[in-house]
Amino acid sequence: MILITGSSGYIGSHITSRLDKLKIKYVGVDNFSYSTFFNISKKKNFFFSDIGNKKKINQIINRYKIKTVIHCAAFSYVLDGEKNKRKYKANNIDKTKKFIDECCNNKIENFIFLSSSNVYKENQLIKKNIFKESNNIKPKNLYGKNKSQIEKYLSRNKFKSLII
Repeated sequence: MILITGSSGYIGSHITSRLDKLKIKYVGVDNFSYSTFFNISKKKNFFFSDIGNKKKINQIINRYKIKTVIHCAAFSYVLDGEKNKRKYKANNIDKTKKFIDECCNNKIENFIFLSSSNVYKENQLIKKNIFKESNNIKPKNLYGKNKSQIEKYLSRNKFKSLII
């Protein structure tokens, strides 16, 4: 079973829609910080929860025998992040690290982390708006720095399969 964090946000809701079409079972969680109820109104296995709610996350992982996590949850507004640095650090770094630790403690096998092109140094485009994984990492804003820090943190954890 798959757990999708941020499942009612822009990317998470598109992933759940695709999984619905493919008839792949999943469970979604979201705290509605930057998302909408409209994106989950027809979903069966949705839980209103924050990734920082250790008790609720553990209940979901154990109840649904989660083996794969697609982590879409994040505060992602670049300008808002520059104005609210503590808020973004608390969510995008601190809560996310604790969530990753819980996934490891619960022996999640597969972890997919949605990062951002904001982690790459500017002016490295191969073609219009296309980056390569080999491009230099040099975030240009706080959001990119948050994503880059989590990429490094994930690389130290032991998942059977890790996709960033």
